[in-house]
Parts: sequence; C-alpha cells; structure tokens
Amino acid sequence: MKYINKILALAVLWSIPTIATAQKGKEAGQNTPAALELQKAGYLWMHTDNAAGLQLDNPTSFTKVDLGYETQSGNFKKPQQGKNIENILFNAEGSTFLQSIYLWGSFKYSRQNIDEAGFNASLIDPYRGMPYYTVDTLQSNWNNQYYTLQMKGATKPLWNFVSFGLDLQYQTASGAKQRDPRSENQQYAIKVKPGVVFSITPKHHIGFNLQYSNYKEQSDMENANSYVNQTYYLLYGLGKSVEKIGSGRFTEYSSNTVGSGLQYNYSGRTKVLWDANYSMKVEDLKENSTSPKNDGTTRDGIFTTNLRLVTNPEKTYSSYIWLGYQDRRISGIEYLTTWNSSATNTGWVTQYKGVRSKYKTQIASAQYELVKNRGNEYFWKLGALLNYTKQRDKYLLPESRMESERLEYGANGKVNIALSNKQIKRLLVEASATYNNGMSGKYEYGGQHSEYLTVSDLMQNEFNYSRTDYARFNLSATYSQQLNEEHKSNLFIKGSFTYDKAYSYEYNHRSLLHFSIGYQF
Repeated sequence: MKYINKILALAVLWSIPTIATAQKGKEAGQNTPAALELQKAGYLWMHTDNAAGLQLDNPTSFTKVDLGYETQSGNFKKPQQGKNIENILFNAEGSTFLQSIYLWGSFKYSRQNIDEAGFNASLIDPYRGMPYYTVDTLQSNWNNQYYTLQMKGATKPLWNFVSFGLDLQYQTASGAKQRDPRSENQQYAIKVKPGVVFSITPKHHIGFNLQYSNYKEQSDMENANSYVNQTYYLLYGLGKSVEKIGSGRFTEYSSNTVGSGLQYNYSGRTKVLWDANYSMKVEDLKENSTSPKNDGTTRDGIFTTNLRLVTNPEKTYSSYIWLGYQDRRISGIEYLTTWNSSATNTGWVTQYKGVRSKYKTQIASAQYELVKNRGNEYFWKLGALLNYTKQRDKYLLPESRMESERLEYGANGKVNIALSNKQIKRLLVEASATYNNGMSGKYEYGGQHSEYLTVSDLMQNEFNYSRTDYARFNLSATYSQQLNEEHKSNLFIKGSFTYDKAYSYEYNHRSLLHFSIGYQF
C-alpha cells in the first residue's frame, strides 16, 4: 500500500503546477472537448518517441481529468480474455511552461475485474509477446490494477538551432488469479527516452532519440486447498507444452530494451513529420526463486515507421493523413538444463540453448480525416481507415505453424453541435463502422500430445479468432459546458457503446459500454 501511495503522491505533485497555470494560451478560444481534441491532433511531435520537438508544434497549456467505468461481455473473444470484464478508470493529463521549458505529464489508473478467463496462470497480460508461461484449463477470475506515470519535457530551440527533450515513463501493475492454482503477480517497467532536434532552417528539422527500458514481472503460484493438486501446463509455443501436477511454480520475467529513432519535420502551410524507430528487447524467464533455472528467452525486435501530414490547419477545411508500418520479429530460445548437486556449486547448469520458435507480425495502416474547423474547435469530421495485418508464427522442431492475414476497413464521422453560446454548451456525437476480413490462415500442429487442451482448445480457438470475419459499430456522445461563464473550464460527460458482430465459427458478438465524467481546466 505504501508503494501505491507514493505513486499517487507523485501524480498529485505533478498536477499542482499544471493546474495552476492551465489557462495559459487559452484566452483566444474555447476550452471544449472538441477544441482540445483538435489541438492535440496538431501536435505531431507528441506522437513520436522524441520529446525534444514538442515546442516546434507551438503547444499551449491545458489540464484534463476524468473518471470512467466500462464493462464488456460476449463470447467473441480470444481464449485468454475474460467472458466479462469491468474496469474503473482514472486519467489525469496536463501541460505547462516552466520558464522556457515545456512540460507535459499524465497519470493513469485502472482497476480491472476479469470473469472466467481461461488458459492463464502466470501473466497479467498473456498477449504481450511472451510464449513461455504457465496455464491451466480451468476458467478463473482475475483482479488487476495498473498505474502509469509519464512525463515529457522539451527546451525551446537554443541558439535557434538545437532543442533537447526527455520522455520518462513508470508503470506498475499487480494481478491475482482467484482459483487454484492461484497466482499473485507484481510487475513494473521504467522507460527513458532522451532526444535532440536540430533546426536546419525555420521550417526543416531533424531529430534523433535513444530509448532504454527495464521490465520485471514476478508470478508466485500456490493452491489455497493444499489437499488437492492441480493440473497445469508449461507452454513453449504454438501448443507445445509440458503437463505438470501440483501447486504451480514461481517465475520471474526480466527484460532490457534498447533502441533509437530518427525524425524529419517540415513546418509550413502543410505540416509533415516522418519518424522511424527500431528497438530490441531481450527477456529472460527464470523458474524458482531459491535456485533459479533458465526456462526461456525471447529476442523481440520491432521496427516502426510513420508519416503524418496536416494540411491547411488555419483554413476552414483541414486534412489529417497518417501512414504507418510495423514489423515485429520474436525469436524464442529454449534451454536444456541439469541439476548440479556438488557441494561447491549447487544449482541448475545450462547444457544447451537454442532458437526453437519464431514469430513475425507485419502491420500496414492508413488513416485520413477531413475536418471543417470552427474557431479553435471543429464543426465536423469525416474519416476513413485501412489496416492490413500479416502474421507468420513457426515452431521449428517438430514443426508447427500458425499463419493469418487480415484486412480492416471502415469510416467514421463526428459532429460538434453548438447547443448554446451561453456557458458554451456542446454535444459531440461520433459514429463509426469497420469491417474485419479474415482473408486467409492455417494452424498446423506437428508436436506430441495433440490431445492436450493447450492444442485443441487454446491454440485452435486463438487461430479461429484470427480468421473470423466481423463488423464493429461504435456510437458515442459527449456533453460539455462551462460551470461558470467567467472561467473557461469545462465539465463533460461521455457515453459510448461498441458492438462487434462475428460471422464465422461459433462466435456471436462482443459489446463494450463506457461512461466517464471529467473536467478541463
């Protein structure tokens, strides 16, 4: 509890100077949800890993806090997701100027109750790219909490030539499985991203940043009923598993990530920002806290590149274009270990290690928005998106494969209705529709024990989900108004509903209902 209180204290301390100066730069326009959304859409450098360029977007100060609740249910889900999920959310975000330095910060908290999740007994997030973990075949509830504290800072261009920036992020999470074999998990991550931007001319800028992160997650399993041993499985990829009976095991995941990024920015009538990043994460899994045993390692390389354009941001009509590509490749390394019982060097000894599995995911994305501006707000938005995903996973020996291709396309629209200029009452309505086409795919298991549920249930349903055609519909509305005409702070209430309708296999639907209330200073 002391640990959590320290995090909350840091969040409050960060918010105090932000709230105190939140009105700076707001005098020229309204402080509505649509105004803040449009303002942040023009902050191209905020979407990169290089904080040094933040002041090139001419940012203003703001503060926003909101408290929300969401619930989702339905059988169209991945096998390790819960049948029902409830989430309490708190978010605080703000920015301010400290003399010539621009500071931005955010704090996020989430308390999540997951009902009837299957095939997960050792990871808070089984979909983060780690193939080595423990599962059981009984559905169980999970109670999770997440905290994220982030800060970005940027100097103004020094000597009209060079800017420096720093992006810091701290995350911590805890999780508890509610059914034997039970698991208590603790997780943290620290990310540091220093950056620099060189202003070659007033319109042309080149940036470079580095990144480092450290991650750790511990899982301690046990049986509340010590008289009944449970069956569980150690997963090694694409269905390969080892069956065990007992109370589970203690595991520790630790990783270090290094990477770098490059950016180019043109600031004219059309604003252009291109960025490219590459990072490599090496994550080790060790079993047993007293005599650690190497059980698996992943090498996770991610390359991303994005191109963002904003045309005519000061005119009546503006266009926002985003093109992106990601290539992620994971190599899974397994160990052959023996126990050394000698008095001088007792412990596990690695006799052999080698790459036994490979995972490759490629994603290409495109989005376009046409915006009709109204002052520092917008009147309406129309947009379209297109996403292509290709996945190729392979266990080398004995060979198993899982492959899939997906295409997502859709359209969305928003209208910002001015209900009254008295107290600046607004109703922001959004609707979107997308269709996901499972173009092709296959799952072939070539290992032993194909009768295990880790093959016939977990991996087969994972594949079925990736191949399913489905449509997604979303409708949301946000009402906002000033509480006092003398101040530009805004109270807002938001509600949204998302519905997924599946058209393949035995899936039916999945729905998400979200409510939130917040305040903009």
